[in-house]
Amino acid sequence: MKQFKSIINTSQDFEKRIEKIKKEVINDPDVKQFWKRIELN
Repeated sequence: MKQFKSIINTSQDFEKRIEKIKKEVINDPDVKQFWKRIELN
């Protein structure tokens, strides 16, 4: 049971990390420019 709980906690941490990375990437100026170009095409 302990292992199972630690797996769940790890996956939650992982999701938080992914969300954080997404925010950082989305807020990166180069990435913003890139998305604008894609949206224009």
